[in-house]
Amino acid sequence: MARRADYFIKSLGKGFKILRAFTPERPELTLTEVADIVGYDRATARRFLYTLEDLGLLEKTGRRFFRLSPKILELAHTYISSLHFPDIAMPLMEELREEFNESVNLGVLDRNEIVYVSRVPAKRIIGMNIRVGTRLPAHATSMGKMILAYKPFRTVKAWLGSKLERYTENTITDFEKLREELNMIKERGYSINNEELEAGLISIAVPIKDYTAEVIAAMNISTSTSRHSVDDLVKKFLPRLNEVAEKVSRQLAYKGDWKKY
Repeated sequence: MARRADYFIKSLGKGFKILRAFTPERPELTLTEVADIVGYDRATARRFLYTLEDLGLLEKTGRRFFRLSPKILELAHTYISSLHFPDIAMPLMEELREEFNESVNLGVLDRNEIVYVSRVPAKRIIGMNIRVGTRLPAHATSMGKMILAYKPFRTVKAWLGSKLERYTENTITDFEKLREELNMIKERGYSINNEELEAGLISIAVPIKDYTAEVIAAMNISTSTSRHSVDDLVKKFLPRLNEVAEKVSRQLAYKGDWKKY
């Protein structure tokens, strides 16, 4: 059997690295900026930029700047459309939002990040700047920890890298403590984010399982400490959140037992 390194196409990997250089914080970049960010020389960066432009994945703005093109959204839409469980979950998520007036989210794991694939925000004038496609660090989020809890810890460590970044004083930055946290999450069946990503932000997440009993996603309810406590997450939100997650999982043909609260 061929090893992964035997068929990895380095040029494709380099092109993808160029695309990842563009973020919400830096939506437009010059050739020099891209080269500095990805660590390529200007000639190499230039070839990749113009190739990606010819493919329609990048576009020029003025004479010097590049940015992602709308064609990127086609790829994202294709991926999200292939995940039929967001369509199943959406009406149930809307019910939860109406019941609690808090944001309800659905996310999948991409190695060290949780990716939002569906979101029903609370009906408030001011809210978090989170949208479908937003990526957040898995180890500092309730949905991320929920899915990581069902992965072998050696895989978790490989995905998270050598260092766990700190975002608040509550962020878990020690791998042994993370292991203990994930074991507890798997045993009790839900995950809590207690101001680990941002001060004042708390959330509770439960798993979404498919017909193979694999945890393919997580659903959470997020709120702030100005409105609710961590105890509220468990006592008020968890029973209904868990009920909705089970309904979604059953529609995905999950046949196993489901923990009740």
